[in-house]
Amino acid sequence: MNNAPAYEELLAEVMLLRESDRRKSERIAYLERLLYGTKSDRMAAKAAEANQPGLFDELFDRAYDERAAQIQQTAQEIKAEAEKRRRSSKARSNRPAKYQYYGLEERRRELLPQGLDTALYDKIGQDETRILHREPAKVWVEVIVRPIYRLKSDKNNPSPEILQAPAPAAVIGGNHVGAALLAQLVTDKYVYHLPEYRQVRQYADMGVKLPASTINDWIHAVASKLYPLYESLGEQIRSRQYLQIDEVPWRIADTQGKSRKGYAWQFFDAPRLSRTLFLLSQRFAGGGYPPGAAPGLPRSNPDRWLWRI
Repeated sequence: MNNAPAYEELLAEVMLLRESDRRKSERIAYLERLLYGTKSDRMAAKAAEANQPGLFDELFDRAYDERAAQIQQTAQEIKAEAEKRRRSSKARSNRPAKYQYYGLEERRRELLPQGLDTALYDKIGQDETRILHREPAKVWVEVIVRPIYRLKSDKNNPSPEILQAPAPAAVIGGNHVGAALLAQLVTDKYVYHLPEYRQVRQYADMGVKLPASTINDWIHAVASKLYPLYESLGEQIRSRQYLQIDEVPWRIADTQGKSRKGYAWQFFDAPRLSRTLFLLSQRFAGGGYPPGAAPGLPRSNPDRWLWRI
């Protein structure tokens, strides 16, 4: 067991020694003045030698005692605080007592002692243990079968009556993917910044072979479906009383071996209650341009294109 003094104890001892050294230095300086000073000082020294008390001895002694008592009290307080921290650190565990969660499903199961007869015992309490689990994501295929029926009496009729349930509405063209999977693709890409090629590997581990081009087409199709919401959001933000706009130039490589110059504008709704962001971008092409996108004049006449906004 290590019995070495703590840092706080050593610090208190050093402070005490420094105070004692300072007092001795003051006494030495006083005696030197008596020895090498004026005649009156030498006479005072002779009087001191005749067992007469010095002028400041009582003051020095009282100040030294008070200072020593303060240092001793401070050292004891530091030692007690250090001991309290050591006991607290030993008692405190690094592992949290329970998981912090919200909005999660709780599945409860009760464990009873083996051979328990509840008719003979009263329940007087219970202990609960919470264990965090995760179910791996599951991809499945819905097979929708739409039988075709013909009226039996029209068996030999050249124009029989045919009945069949209508096909379900497609989220995007082709009706090959559900809305939940499309939402997950978009969320993984734009919220969790998961590139499409990594999503391809992820779904391959689940048993689905999806080319990156297919995922890219689906994401573009979802963007087209959501475009009316994008336009509505833009109109709502640009109608605010106070609006912040930031313009950023960029190069657009949409043609092999070439790049075009374009601009993007970030519209920020400043009020604290909404604080919504809207992004407007436009590449240089034939036809009209959005505000501030005229070639060579992106920053000229800001009041003119702000008025158009």
